[in-house]
Amino acid sequence: MVIAMDAADPDLVRAWAAAGELPAVRRMLDGGTAATVVAPPGVFVTSNWASITTGVGPDLHRYLCWDEIDPVTYEHRETDPNPETVVGTQLWAHLDRAGRRSAMIDVPHTWPAPVDGVMVVEWGCHDRHRGTRSWPPELIGELDDLTGGHLGEAHHPDREQFAPCDYVHRADPIRTLDEELRLIDDLRVAVERKRQASLHLLDRGGWDVFWTVLGESHCVGHQLWHHHDPDHPRHDPAALAAFGVDPVLDIYRRVDSVIGDHLDRLGPDDTAYLLLPHGMVAHHDGTHLLDPVLANLERSLDEPDLFGRATRLASLATSPLPVAARRRAGRLAAPLVRRRLATAPAEEHGAVPPIAERRWFAAPNNTVSGGVRLNLAGREGAGRVHPGARDEVLHWLVDRLLELVNVDTGGPVVAEVVIADDVYERRPDDLMPDLFVEWARTDPIERVWSPATGTVVRPYGHWRTGDHVPTGLIVAAGPGI
Repeated sequence: MVIAMDAADPDLVRAWAAAGELPAVRRMLDGGTAATVVAPPGVFVTSNWASITTGVGPDLHRYLCWDEIDPVTYEHRETDPNPETVVGTQLWAHLDRAGRRSAMIDVPHTWPAPVDGVMVVEWGCHDRHRGTRSWPPELIGELDDLTGGHLGEAHHPDREQFAPCDYVHRADPIRTLDEELRLIDDLRVAVERKRQASLHLLDRGGWDVFWTVLGESHCVGHQLWHHHDPDHPRHDPAALAAFGVDPVLDIYRRVDSVIGDHLDRLGPDDTAYLLLPHGMVAHHDGTHLLDPVLANLERSLDEPDLFGRATRLASLATSPLPVAARRRAGRLAAPLVRRRLATAPAEEHGAVPPIAERRWFAAPNNTVSGGVRLNLAGREGAGRVHPGARDEVLHWLVDRLLELVNVDTGGPVVAEVVIADDVYERRPDDLMPDLFVEWARTDPIERVWSPATGTVVRPYGHWRTGDHVPTGLIVAAGPGI
């Protein structure tokens, strides 16, 4: 049996288990063994579950993001994890061929298949693609009749790709406290309905492999992290008091209770795995301002004096220095930039040009890691970077992105820039970003500056206050472990 706490943070889970808050997890930790797991770099937010179910990396299964840019037309298009998109044989197909009976309940980013057993897709998981489906098809009606349905039954009126908890009880961009209280009530009900549905299928018996995924830990982390984290800018002790409990701890406790009910069904010869595929921290990243930064880098090449005499002089003065020294110089300049921003309007340099007219652009890659793709001749429809200059351009971008300074803190904006070729086997027709921008995620990133970009100001206005980290956990218990 595999039970997944989707996007539950492993550090919190370990600490709360040790403190006695999560007795089922503690039972597994005490009776088995645990290992830290790390999701595939850069693209893990979407690709991680496809890597888990196929056993191969994102460069092989090629399911990278729910959204992508057509390299010929430059138009955005949505993707979904259908059998033509995800390359590779998924776990349940291997089990079926081996004559094993399996139950797969709400494994994220999957597609129902006719297996010897049951599959429930997008009933109670976090991510939606094509709506709730099952094998056999009538199983969904059976579970809805049994439980009354799940939070996942909410549907976005205009889009196929969405997460229900992003939209329920939210009239404006940011939820009111009353809306947040209604959301936590829905998540509590959702945990109980997942318990009911999952145990209903488990109790049928005869399974060789039983997988169930609890998505409420994913939702509470995205939506209500600011109530858990006292250092979050939106944290309000009075609002937390209205909940009566840390909402993240509350949902983790309830999920732990569901895990305990499942473990109680196991016999002495059964093996159990607890999977936390990746974790959660405060949603501090700079992906929302990456494309304006990239556009300003191009403008600095085409119009060297665009960002004013002071920025031009800073660029000239620091250009002979190593990148580390340029970063230090930028941090020293942050207070001066802050003072200038306090007395002058933010710099505006026109709209970001269309992608086809640019040398590089922000590639869809969720939010945790920024994605940068070159507009490469011979690969993109109107490519502007010669393939022979590709490596030089990528390394120039790496250096310039590392120079960015968080104006509000004086600290770095970017922790690391990873060249995709260094971690993945690339293909000429893949849609992977050429660079992954790993943000310094200790503080909000809303005002950035460097000698090559000038000042870019883009407040973070999204309702999600928690986002993923690649580190997770797997715990195994049973005979021989």
